[in-house]
Amino acid sequence: MVEPKKSGIIENWLEKLEKYKISHKDGFYIIPTLFNSPEIMVEGVHRIPFTKFNKETNSHHFDLFFMKTNAYYHKLEEGFWVVVSDFKFKANTAIKNIYDEKSPTDYHFINIFINDMTEEETFKQKRPMIADKEVLVNNTWTIFKPAKAKIAYYFKDTLNKNVTILFNNQWLSQQQALTDNEKFPTITHFFHSDTEDIVLCDPEYSDPDSPNFYDRLIRLIHSDSPKKNEVIHATVLGNDLLFHGFART
Repeated sequence: MVEPKKSGIIENWLEKLEKYKISHKDGFYIIPTLFNSPEIMVEGVHRIPFTKFNKETNSHHFDLFFMKTNAYYHKLEEGFWVVVSDFKFKANTAIKNIYDEKSPTDYHFINIFINDMTEEETFKQKRPMIADKEVLVNNTWTIFKPAKAKIAYYFKDTLNKNVTILFNNQWLSQQQALTDNEKFPTITHFFHSDTEDIVLCDPEYSDPDSPNFYDRLIRLIHSDSPKKNEVIHATVLGNDLLFHGFART
């Protein structure tokens, strides 16, 4: 179970809150999030005013004037986490990742983005963007190296779901079965290259099973199984969606 706890990093961040407070620029509310590691991220979200923490599902829930969010956190093993989340944006919102220079930052993350849009919203091209350069479409797959994901923009009245996998270098170094997998021929090259990210937002690269993957994880999270974490672990690692982007590049 993921219990939010106090840390010196968060305390230092709170001291500098004036610098990182919610702001408004170019029609977007800018929301800062401390993103060095999953543990720090969970603790940081826990400090957001009006946030509710549910111990049974390891989740945060908050409903603010600019967005409504449900986020479920699971530490599957040391250095390997999954976060399943959904967002409803009530106003144009940008989520900005903040990295504390005094804290280790060695987590890569993969995100599978599922965009629940109405036909009208799709027609109006109200689609989120990463770092104001890549427009996300349904089933977009992305990966970022540590501290390289900066900011993402979301538009009013849009809904989206995410499956986010976070893992550090130590965990990756122990996954020989993964890094030697012929299905993902470019995975080793990526982690030893200067490339900072991969964003596959072309429908050609999307996987139609993404929504089903999200739904399976949500059902498991809300189940009463005593082996819930083990089943979630097997579901995540056993699904080719996790690294399927490396089979496409």
